[in-house]
Amino acid sequence: MLRIRRTDRLGLIAALISIVLALLLTLLVYKHHGRAFTLDNYHWVRSMVWLLFVVQIGALMTSMAAKRLHSLPALVRLYGGLILQFALIYYALALFDFDNNAFAGMHDLHVYDPDTPLAFFGGALKTFLDCLHFSIVTSATVGYGDIYPRDWLARLLTDVHILSATGVAVVGFGRYFAGHGKPGQDAPR
Repeated sequence: MLRIRRTDRLGLIAALISIVLALLLTLLVYKHHGRAFTLDNYHWVRSMVWLLFVVQIGALMTSMAAKRLHSLPALVRLYGGLILQFALIYYALALFDFDNNAFAGMHDLHVYDPDTPLAFFGGALKTFLDCLHFSIVTSATVGYGDIYPRDWLARLLTDVHILSATGVAVVGFGRYFAGHGKPGQDAPR
């Protein structure tokens, strides 16, 4: 029987919820594609989306603060979880960015004809892959410049992303490696 740690279960649940939410948001945008559509008509959706994403990122970060990470694979999973969560946040932002002002260099999802669902969902996949690429590049603090935030909300999210990823890298990996190599001290569990 496969045994999964509690923190890993929470991470998997958060990732699955986020992916399902992103798919539902994609379907909602497709349903209203080509018409005047804003989140003002769905204020409860906007509130729930942001609340859910913020709670999930908070849960990921508190798992590090609670010192539950005793292994290098757990730190790598946390770092990967942050990359995925922020990619999904950027994707949600791009879905509702009808003027394509949030990010420069990202595929414009809203140029596809609503009568061709394959083109729309193909464009949605390209947009998500752009968001994933941007999230990886931002987490690594590489900053190629091919995609960058233009909107104040996108800039704010990117700043939080940089601080979170850097915090995990510096504090988490520093805490992990702090006990290694000292004579007479047990290795972390």
